[in-house]
Amino acid sequence: AQKHRYLSNAGVGVDVEYRLNERTLAEATYEYRYYDYASRVDVPDARLLGGPDNGFRMRLTRELAPGQVLSGELALRDHDTDRAYYDYTSREFLVTYFVAHANPFSNAGGNWLTSLWTGASQRSYGAGDPSVNADRARRDNELRFGASLTVPMDDKWSIQWRLEHVKSDSNLPNYDNKNTSLQASVVHQF
Repeated sequence: AQKHRYLSNAGVGVDVEYRLNERTLAEATYEYRYYDYASRVDVPDARLLGGPDNGFRMRLTRELAPGQVLSGELALRDHDTDRAYYDYTSREFLVTYFVAHANPFSNAGGNWLTSLWTGASQRSYGAGDPSVNADRARRDNELRFGASLTVPMDDKWSIQWRLEHVKSDSNLPNYDNKNTSLQASVVHQF
């Protein structure tokens, strides 16, 4: 950001949880943020990207059996800017399966945690971008698949591996993309 502020934002949010029974939890989150991008030499119209952002997320989590959890999540987002071709609304659905299992190499240490997920999302823009196609508003569809493995080293430290593949199809071909990522992390719990 060339030693200058890139963006600032401020917002508020609220989280609500309701336990339907001892194995089922419902959660909802609403967030409001206001983004303010700084004008920069490399992004001349950056100040037009800012504006209000509203997000709503609902999650239902169910314990299927000891050490096995299934979670479904729906997320809605509305982002407004100073130019309609930067405005977008998005809808996302994600399903995640978590399973805790014993260390296959030793009786020592805690349970390993494996998670598998798949999701789909759609993002629709408010108008056509004149620099790409002024007559056609962009619409992206995205599919994602992933897996992670968390291995505890002791009661505070763990190692996590994460593999994810994301494929985006757009009605404007220059926004089509595929991405596969592999991440390894050391995690400390406070």
